[in-house]
Amino acid sequence: MFLTQSKRIIKTLVYLALIFSLYSLTVSTLGGEADTANYSILNTSDFGLSTLRTIIERDISSEVNRAVQTKILTSSIKSLSRISHGERALLVIMGPTIPYSFEEVISFLQFIYNNGSVLIVDDFGKANTLLDSLWQIINLGSFLMGGQGTIIKGIYFNTSAILADAASYYKTPINPVITTFSGPSDLTQGVNKIVTFAPSTLSLKIETENGTAFVPLPYGILQSSPYSWLETNTSEALEGDMSPDPWEWGGIPFSLGLAFSLGNMKVALITDPDIFSNKALSLHGFDNRQFVKNLFKWLIGDKVDTVIFDESHSAHLPTDPIYGLSLWLRFLSEISSSWYIGPFVPLILLSIIFGYLPKEIRTSTVLLSRVERVTEESPFKRRLKWYVRSKDYKSMVLLLNKYLTLLLRRKYGLMGESLSEIMRKLLIIRPDLSKYNDLINEYVTFSTAVIEGESKIKKQKQLLELLDKYAKIKELIMAS
Repeated sequence: MFLTQSKRIIKTLVYLALIFSLYSLTVSTLGGEADTANYSILNTSDFGLSTLRTIIERDISSEVNRAVQTKILTSSIKSLSRISHGERALLVIMGPTIPYSFEEVISFLQFIYNNGSVLIVDDFGKANTLLDSLWQIINLGSFLMGGQGTIIKGIYFNTSAILADAASYYKTPINPVITTFSGPSDLTQGVNKIVTFAPSTLSLKIETENGTAFVPLPYGILQSSPYSWLETNTSEALEGDMSPDPWEWGGIPFSLGLAFSLGNMKVALITDPDIFSNKALSLHGFDNRQFVKNLFKWLIGDKVDTVIFDESHSAHLPTDPIYGLSLWLRFLSEISSSWYIGPFVPLILLSIIFGYLPKEIRTSTVLLSRVERVTEESPFKRRLKWYVRSKDYKSMVLLLNKYLTLLLRRKYGLMGESLSEIMRKLLIIRPDLSKYNDLINEYVTFSTAVIEGESKIKKQKQLLELLDKYAKIKELIMAS
């Protein structure tokens, strides 16, 4: 029973894989790039990153004198473990909307340990679910190694307020224009001002006597003016109504970005995905395009040849070309890498394999003693039963008619090309059968139609009536 169910399961999975793959192929063929998730390199709308993809593959590849390719990750970050050892890659997490699991954080740490570089860009998404688990692991490791710990427990994206700048902005204060830069000169060369759209800020999580608290990060590669503040009433701010309140942080510069190197690994945190959007990169009078090129060129360095965009944590709609494919790949990733599913995968595969293997039938010796000897059925009856069980009624009727023809030939010496012709000759030499003419004609007509494919036996009642007529005709033929 279990093996039979395994066959059904594997067939269902194959059908689902084909459906999801064909769905994605069909939608992409019809031109659904604009329907992809926000901040996707496949999205050509204002909130897409198709221009960024072109900058990486064309402009940066030309400047570093090697081909830099972009890829999208649609299954899970756990798939990063399949990157071969020694291969350098850049992981880009852009505006995630789906939380990260603890297993994905472990894979993320392994990726960093193998000298992978990371760019995390978020404002009010789910990147903090990744950072929170990451900082907990780091703090726990420091404690187990005998460290005393610090009051700083991590760096996070501020998800409770929008940055507003009264001194430098584009159309509205919640679109600050950044003109203050620090950090590596490679990032800011040729950059004078960067436009942002309702950005967040970076915050430090610190431990105090009264518990934990979040304070603005005092340093960063992108900083607002001293006349900025954190607007906590985000809904009214987005509608254009904003003003600093006494309980809000303000009157100081706020950090919108952080970048640092640890050996071969490079990490950057940016608090506004819109900086990289097609809309921002197409605006004239701002240096977003140059900043993006500088940032990725710094992150790529001399070793990275592949830039991986994590789209497994983006909200894909059914109209998204990769919607079906992402569901299927995520399912495969879960069953192959999850600790609570992975151990059972070999057992499931073995059950499926054994379910398709031919079964060995054990033979036994039959003693032909008087007690065990049985009278076997004739080959005619065995074949007839086989046709009935397999519902091959056409072959069954053909066998019956051949047998009737053989009986007529043996008993009366009648010959003919068809059963109907032989039956007409029989009625001539057996006029006593004329009263059964209707019965004979009904049987011959219907059986001939079944053999030639003009009629079919669809119901059990039709089969029983046919066999009954055959039995009566056979009995009349054999009667003297």
